[in-house]
Amino acid sequence: MGRRSSTRFALVAAIAAVAACIVSPVGSTASFSIVPGGSAVVVTVSPAGSTSNATFTGVAGHRISLNISNVTITSTKVSVLKPDGTTLLTPFTVLKSGYWMDVKSLPVSGTYKILVDPKLDYTGKMTLRLYDVPADVGGSLSPGTPVSVATTVPGQNGVLTFSGVAGHRVAVNLTDSTYNSAKLRIHNPDTTLLFPTAMQFGHAGNFLEPRLLPDTGTYTLQIDPQLSAVGGVTVTIYDVPNDASTLVTLCSSLPCSPGPTTATTTVAGQNAGLTFSGTAGQRVSVVAGNSLYSSTVKVSLLKPDLTSLTSPPIVVGGLDGFIEPQTLPANGTYTVLVDPQFSDVGSIDVQVYLVPNDVTGTISSGTPVTVTTTMPGQNAVYTFTGSSTQRVSVNLSNVTYGSAKVSILKPDLTNLTSPLFVPNTFGNFVEPVKLPANGTYRVVVDPTGASTGSTDVGLWFVPGDVTGSVTANVVKHVSIATPGQNSVLTYAGTSGQRITVEVYNVTLGTTECCSAKLKITKPDGSTLQTSHEFGTLGDYVDVKTLTANGTYKIWIDPVDESVGDLDLLLRIVPADASAASGALTSGGTSVNVTTTAPGQGAKVNFTASAGQRFAFKLVTFGGGFCDVKLALYDPNGTKLTGPTCSPNDTFFDTRSLPIAGTYKITVDPQGNAVGTASLTLYAVPADVVTTLSGSAVSLTPGQNAYLSFSATSGQTATVTPNAGGTVSLARAALYKSDRTTQLAGGAEYWDPSGGNPVASLIPTTSPTYYLKYDPIGGASGTSVTFSLAFS
Repeated sequence: MGRRSSTRFALVAAIAAVAACIVSPVGSTASFSIVPGGSAVVVTVSPAGSTSNATFTGVAGHRISLNISNVTITSTKVSVLKPDGTTLLTPFTVLKSGYWMDVKSLPVSGTYKILVDPKLDYTGKMTLRLYDVPADVGGSLSPGTPVSVATTVPGQNGVLTFSGVAGHRVAVNLTDSTYNSAKLRIHNPDTTLLFPTAMQFGHAGNFLEPRLLPDTGTYTLQIDPQLSAVGGVTVTIYDVPNDASTLVTLCSSLPCSPGPTTATTTVAGQNAGLTFSGTAGQRVSVVAGNSLYSSTVKVSLLKPDLTSLTSPPIVVGGLDGFIEPQTLPANGTYTVLVDPQFSDVGSIDVQVYLVPNDVTGTISSGTPVTVTTTMPGQNAVYTFTGSSTQRVSVNLSNVTYGSAKVSILKPDLTNLTSPLFVPNTFGNFVEPVKLPANGTYRVVVDPTGASTGSTDVGLWFVPGDVTGSVTANVVKHVSIATPGQNSVLTYAGTSGQRITVEVYNVTLGTTECCSAKLKITKPDGSTLQTSHEFGTLGDYVDVKTLTANGTYKIWIDPVDESVGDLDLLLRIVPADASAASGALTSGGTSVNVTTTAPGQGAKVNFTASAGQRFAFKLVTFGGGFCDVKLALYDPNGTKLTGPTCSPNDTFFDTRSLPIAGTYKITVDPQGNAVGTASLTLYAVPADVVTTLSGSAVSLTPGQNAYLSFSATSGQTATVTPNAGGTVSLARAALYKSDRTTQLAGGAEYWDPSGGNPVASLIPTTSPTYYLKYDPIGGASGTSVTFSLAFS
């Protein structure tokens, strides 16, 4: 029996020991010290199950605030304990984002403790910054007098008082704010809030719209920076008089008599109301403009019960604002409310129009009608009967409106087309659109803003596009009779074929450049020739190589309402022509190459060695400025010059060829030009380098002369030509010893009769200077003679 009692005692003791392990806190408590208004303190909690605290000495009546940052603990309970160990602040949860504890007053002097207790087994650290918060910044406000408030310690507020009278209205303007975030509250004389939700503001400040004061007495305005923000703000309070009110006369015909009524506000927060008597069923529109406010103004139309007839309000700034026609729902007094924004004061002109019913009528395909509206806000609605098998287009011309929008409505009055903007005088065109159902459709002309005027409206039922096939080298005549109608022509092409397309005899539209668009698509629908515009001068699509067998499409899309005829010719382009030059000589080697079909190009081949100097000339091809373009390529296909528009006698000046091999000159006739290109190719000897002795020099085409002389720095060297020689025209200028840097003084052009002297100031002492004599355009022969003088 005693043995069993002993065993039972041992078991109870073991269970008690286990329970003690479960209930007792794990780890230790670390203590830190922190000073209100002092440096930040990093509090560490480790190992798991531990807590930490930071103690500070507090003085009764002082105020503290606390910022917690740089937190690495996932979740922590933090509380503040009084000297007697009771709670000053109920425990709050701190996450890694940190926490801000707003200002708290200390009830007694003594040692306070900030307790940091991580949840679960979290460990880590956080930075505590404790502030000794001075009294709130105070002051008083008088209407219209700005007062600046500055807080210097996180948790400190600004508190300003003002005397208020029951029934008066006050507005508050906050400017020059340096706070990232703060709140404005106003307390009534009985400490209740004048408005329940605090107004937020930041660097941009804010404006409190007028509030009605319920009592006479002292009101308190509080500036409450958020989190640890410090900074300043300028506060201005206004005693806002009743909103300005005046009568406005409805305008029933143009010009209005009397004209606009001016609404003026003189105190920040004051609005203006312009009233008029309205009758149920009337339609009115409103124009507000000539604003002298510094910022935008909101304008709305209020019903007799002062609820809004228009929502949202229109915003009026530098441009006039317009309220579209509104149907008045009842008899009574209506108000145009002018609401300046923020603390703005100024004036604005308001005109209210009595809008007659919209202009209505019917419109028939092919018979344009002239639409005229006489009052701002009046629209025009023209109906037509359509069926689901039809396409319609609409053209607007002879427009006198400042601008307008035009749309087509379906029988259910939803948009068939998005509204199309129609600028003044330019007009516009609604491309063909397919009608979805049988019924009555509407063309709506909606002048923009307060615009009035007229426009011609044309409507067409658009037949199917003009179609047909194109045969190579056979002219295809196309006639487009209805605005909006296009043409789609097909061509059975073969891979590798080269084609050109020419459009001529064009009567589509009236402009030389821009009456229609042309594009070509491949059998798979991708683009062979991108869309581009042409006009009555016609069009030419340069050679295109077909990439596949199949049906190609040529699309002709007249611009806007253009109609008329054109001829189209598709040609098969033979392979480019080729010719080879004989051996190059300094006197020139002639070579001809001929193209026989529009789009056909040509090339002239010649052989040259590395470093050989080469020039060439187009003797003849056509008579125009750009009948042909020429380019030069090296044996690797690298372009050395061009393509260049080349009229007859174009000379391509000397260049040193980089490598040995066969070079080519490409000949690219422009548009539908064909013919024989006659060229002369030159092997150009080295430039003549000799002393400027007064004697003439002989040059071959492309060859220059460098004539040397000595001079002293500070001298002016002058070279004067004498009549004589056979070079038709040459450029003359003075160069430094490198023969590439021209001296100041410009250049002159000399012919066999002589010309103006070339003069330059010698800038530095150098052994040698040069006169460069450069024949123009391949001219050759004997130069003039020269004389040299110094001054």
